[in-house]
Amino acid sequence: MTIKILVVDLYPARSLLAELLAERGNGVKNVGTSWLARQEIAFWRPHLLITNYELTPGGFEGLNLIRFLRQDSRAPAILMLKGEDDFSVAIKSGIADYLLFKPFRADEMWGIVDSAISRAEWEKVF
Repeated sequence: MTIKILVVDLYPARSLLAELLAERGNGVKNVGTSWLARQEIAFWRPHLLITNYELTPGGFEGLNLIRFLRQDSRAPAILMLKGEDDFSVAIKSGIADYLLFKPFRADEMWGIVDSAISRAEWEKVF
């Protein structure tokens, strides 16, 4: 099963993250705004969304994107990327399925992504 992963981040590093995720044979797309993310989710239906908390400088657009997606029972699993200084906000939000603090090591990311992929495969069975 090819897992589809959508990476949403304001910063150009999203391309590097997308390349890393694609190395394992995942279908990966990346966009820089929540508006583009909503379009990709509606038409491409990814299994996993990786989004930054801030999609606008100093803003909370990533959090708003997640809140919007939670209204749909078919929403993908969500991994939120956060800076360590935002720890309390991330914990209080409680709306992402997975949380990864930046900077992170590749093995940390793969542990979380593998958990999300296992969940996506499990949900396909039912």
